[in-house]
Amino acid sequence: MKRILIVEDDGIIASGLAYAFDLDREHIRSCDLASLALEPVLILLDVKNQRAEIFGETELFCDKHWTAEALTNVIKKRFRVFAG
Repeated sequence: MKRILIVEDDGIIASGLAYAFDLDREHIRSCDLASLALEPVLILLDVKNQRAEIFGETELFCDKHWTAEALTNVIKKRFRVFAG
């Protein structure tokens, strides 16, 4: 647990204890990150006759697992891909 303190120009507005985690940041190509994010939903996309294409390439510096999970959630909402 870490102590969290939120401060604005006029002073403290909130404080408390919170669980925190460290991000494991690394360089990753955007196409590799997108492929990682698509893995959990590829079968569901196929069943619904939907597809996703990956275009372009940019180098990113991020926690690939956390960011891939966030992208997977965006993909699920965009394609309305849910189990069940």
